[in-house]
Amino acid sequence: AERGAVALEGQAAAAIAAFRSEPRWIVAATADQKIVVVRPTELTVANRSEPLPAAVTALSGELAGGRIAALLADGTVRLLAIAADSGAVTVAAEIKSDAGAITRLAGSGPQLLTVAGTRTVQLWKADDAAQAARFDVPADITAVDAQPAAERAVFVFGGNTASLWSTKDAKEVAPLAASLPAQRALKAAEYRKSVLDARVNVLKAQIDESEKEVVAQKEAETKAKAEVDKQT
Repeated sequence: AERGAVALEGQAAAAIAAFRSEPRWIVAATADQKIVVVRPTELTVANRSEPLPAAVTALSGELAGGRIAALLADGTVRLLAIAADSGAVTVAAEIKSDAGAITRLAGSGPQLLTVAGTRTVQLWKADDAAQAARFDVPADITAVDAQPAAERAVFVFGGNTASLWSTKDAKEVAPLAASLPAQRALKAAEYRKSVLDARVNVLKAQIDESEKEVVAQKEAETKAKAEVDKQT
């Protein structure tokens, strides 16, 4: 159920993230290139940042030290520190990649994972934005999720296959799906079958009712004929 609404001064929210540690800030990136920090209990704005150099397209999860990463439309990342007492936002570091524009980010806790271009994966330390690791993958990444503390990441390649990787060893641990489109097609087929099965069940019920009515009508006709025969 909806608990309330937060006034964002008429600005659409481009991305939203929630902190797990106290005071459990809700962080929103708005269309005017600002970061809005919301108190979760009162749903009131604690702080609005100054505009960033470009629009924010994505936010990471909560990083160590009360930080969060914002991916900008210009292909760079800003590592933001959010004060625990006031929600004030400051830019702690800027992250750029020499492999090209950063297109995706993920992560929480001690490290941030980014994808530059379409195949270069880089890990950055949350405390000082220093690069911790870098490797290339064999296909274009279209989606990513990461658990840096577990040194694992899930990559979706070309929208077709998903794969679990070790970010420590920079290698695949296991494929998660042979074909995502095939899975989606299977789910769609299963749904269509369930709809058809439901329709068949309805038709069977209607036929059963019709057959009962026919039997009842025949029995009534037989009884009526028997009554006529008695009277004659």
